[in-house]
Amino acid sequence: MKAKVSFKQLQALDAVARLGSFTQAARELGVSQPTVSNLIYTLERQFGCRLLDRSGHTITPTEQFLQIGGHIKSVLALSDTITRHLVSGQDLVTGRFEIGYSVHQIAIPIIADFVRAYPDLQVNANGDAAQDLLEDLRNGQLDVAFITRHEIPTDLSGIEICSTRIGLAVPVGPDAPVKPALNWLEVGDLPLIQRMPGSGTQRIFDSVARRRGLPPKAGLRFGNWSSALAMVQQRLGVAIALERECEEETDIRFLPINDPLLTAKHFLVYQSALLDTAPVQRFLETAKAHSCCTEITAPVSNHSSARA
Repeated sequence: MKAKVSFKQLQALDAVARLGSFTQAARELGVSQPTVSNLIYTLERQFGCRLLDRSGHTITPTEQFLQIGGHIKSVLALSDTITRHLVSGQDLVTGRFEIGYSVHQIAIPIIADFVRAYPDLQVNANGDAAQDLLEDLRNGQLDVAFITRHEIPTDLSGIEICSTRIGLAVPVGPDAPVKPALNWLEVGDLPLIQRMPGSGTQRIFDSVARRRGLPPKAGLRFGNWSSALAMVQQRLGVAIALERECEEETDIRFLPINDPLLTAKHFLVYQSALLDTAPVQRFLETAKAHSCCTEITAPVSNHSSARA
């Protein structure tokens, strides 16, 4: 008889990987620590694999676990949805919901409306670079993520929220650039404050710059928008920015670059298997109400295993 994974094994594995402790996992699941240990040990022995690294002070997921972590989260989320429906007789949105975003100016209004609409749901929202968000989404640490890219990765599903120009954030003042737009030769002479390498905006900017013959530049990099604002205000340079990021600022303005390719799309993406869970469905509905697209289509569903 072929070995099969039990639901309790998946629960135990997810809890230990997420909490980094057998003791904390047992407490969350309401069972003894030996029970959790035995469930995971039996699972690893059944399939001859190592899913958790126990060599350090905390328990960490192995690479093999990260490859299936998103699928485990999908199974557990669907089970929660079924349970809530059977217990209450309706589709309640409760539990924990993890959101990642790369541009808070786009994501936060949507998240705020969602939190107000579903106060019983524990929502955690964290900002990061697009590439890091995609990794967290794929390994199950996030339910949904807002990312900046040219297109939705082929192994995920999602909807387009808006598109915005990529250009430069420049200071406002007498010594600031006065032109309405720049060309690439002028950009090459400026001290650029760049985003982190995993940023979707930075990747689009670098790709277009290479096509136009502008070599990569070394210099300052910022990890969040507040840092970029401070650097620009201190006249340390001009920052690579999205037009949407500059709209609410008073000390800086958006300076476009004359290039039609410098446009970024902002997507809400998720694992395809999570589409049938109540929180993801409701979040998609909330996001569609904020979408800047002239025509809202059904979520794009991709089933290829290739990663963008």
